[in-house]
Amino acid sequence: MTLKCRLCQSKSVDEFLEVERPFKAKYYICSNCDLVFLDETQLLESKEERSQYSLHQNDKRDPGYVNFLFRSIGPTLRHIKPNFKGLDFGCGPYPMLVELMKEEGFDMDFYDPYFFPSQNLDKEYDFVISTEVVEHFNNPNKSWAELVSKVAEGGILSIMTSIRYQDIDFKSWHYRNDQTHISFYSEKTLEWIATHFNLELIDKEKNVAIFKKL
Repeated sequence: MTLKCRLCQSKSVDEFLEVERPFKAKYYICSNCDLVFLDETQLLESKEERSQYSLHQNDKRDPGYVNFLFRSIGPTLRHIKPNFKGLDFGCGPYPMLVELMKEEGFDMDFYDPYFFPSQNLDKEYDFVISTEVVEHFNNPNKSWAELVSKVAEGGILSIMTSIRYQDIDFKSWHYRNDQTHISFYSEKTLEWIATHFNLELIDKEKNVAIFKKL
């Protein structure tokens, strides 16, 4: 079977890196959208993946974690209005971001495929925030489509993930050391996503991208 990019479905995929530490991993890179992704045979099973997410201790108002979330919240606030309704997509075991956004005056829903899979979501939202989520997508083509579908026309999609900038040495990059991090995006990848999913990249800071749905 011909290997295809799991984001853009292109067959223009090459081997990128193969390592033994901190776990055995083989990565590929797509010359079309520039996504780097883990070999499908090395993906964790769902139970293992959920177990890893359960270890995240995000249920306390730790100042460091709050400041971390505001790296995403801050840029998002520049592009949303007080009457907007939002969604935290991939909130994890405790929706701390929802709590913080409610304190900013926003009505929020939350969703997570493992911890809150059956939430009754509105079909579309004025804005969607997804922090440290897209790097976990094992089928990014499908998952990005689902994510974008939650954003109303003219709405805002705010993404935070560690970007694979040009000066990053991927082999020694700390972000690669989390076994649940399996999809890695460059600035070129974000541009491809904007074009393919009918978005406009309207703002960006380090590891944060703000899109508007056209």
